[in-house]
Amino acid sequence: MTNIDFEIYLYLSKKKFAIFVTGENNNKLYQKELIIDNFSNNLDFVGLDIFFRENIFKIEKILKKFVNNIYVILDDEKLNSFDISIKKKNSGDFVESKSINYALNEARDDCNNTLKGNKIIHIIIDSFYLDGKKYLKIPNNVYCKYFSLDIKFICLPKEYWQNIKNIIGRYHVSINRLLSMQYLKFLFADENLDLTQMAKKTMDGYNLNEVVLTSKRSKNMTFFEKFFHFFD
Repeated sequence: MTNIDFEIYLYLSKKKFAIFVTGENNNKLYQKELIIDNFSNNLDFVGLDIFFRENIFKIEKILKKFVNNIYVILDDEKLNSFDISIKKKNSGDFVESKSINYALNEARDDCNNTLKGNKIIHIIIDSFYLDGKKYLKIPNNVYCKYFSLDIKFICLPKEYWQNIKNIIGRYHVSINRLLSMQYLKFLFADENLDLTQMAKKTMDGYNLNEVVLTSKRSKNMTFFEKFFHFFD
């Protein structure tokens, strides 16, 4: 099994922990769930430490390799959403990726300044407006005097995030990405998919209006063109 590609998903809620290892075609190589009696407003962080330690060692033994990173799916009311609208002049020119990129970065900075102590988990473009006309996504070769974006930020308190990150990091495992369970349910409300399928499709760019957060840049692409999927 050492040559099998795999992904690991960790589901966290106050009432249940679950961990899944998937192979090709979403094949389940390993899965374990634990129901929790928890009446606190927070995750059972002590219980999470025990659950993760026991299962990550079992998974590494089965896979015959060390696990370096996982995906976390969080189902918790500590996740909050905030809406921001931003409007920019465009002087009658084409709508360019650079202009949208500046607007998105400005909105993200405003969110970080306003909501200090929170980590941004998802950024979703709810609406695009070009000279007041609404678009589901920005069309090619369109002139406008101004454009505006309605943007939704899904955030988690940094202290809460840090607790989760620290527990997982004790076992030399990094979090590739954290996903909101409520967001996944919203995206796939009309589809019969299991948890790992929803997570996989989301990370593969299912929602073209979601901004992908990353700290890496490519020398051959602009930041916008590589990580945002708004243009046809």
